[in-house]
Amino acid sequence: MKPGSSPSRSPRGLLRASNRQGLLGALAHAASRAVGAGRTGAKGTTGALQTLPDSTLLGFAAGSVGVATGFYLAKKPRLIVAAGIVPALVLAGAILLRPVPRAAPRSEPR
Repeated sequence: MKPGSSPSRSPRGLLRASNRQGLLGALAHAASRAVGAGRTGAKGTTGALQTLPDSTLLGFAAGSVGVATGFYLAKKPRLIVAAGIVPALVLAGAILLRPVPRAAPRSEPR
C-alpha cells in the first residue's frame, strides 16, 4: 500500500467493508429472530401463568422476592440479585395482564 493511501480505498479494504456489512446484516437478522422468539415464549408463559389462581402466583412471587432479598443480604453480585427478582416481575406481569372477566348482562325486570 502506498504511503498516504487509505485502507478503505484498496480492494482489500473494500472487501473487508462489504464482509462487515454482510456480517452486520446477518447479526441484525439473527437478533430480530431471537427477539421474536423471546416475545413468543413470553406470551406463552404469561398465558400459562394466567390460568393459575392469584394466591399461587402471589406465593411464588413472594418466594422469588425472598430469594432476591437473601442474595442481596449475602452481598451477592447485582446480576445474581436481579436473577432472583425476575420471576417475581414475570408473575406480577401475569397477574396485571390477566383479562378481566366480563360480567353477565343483567336482565331488566318487566
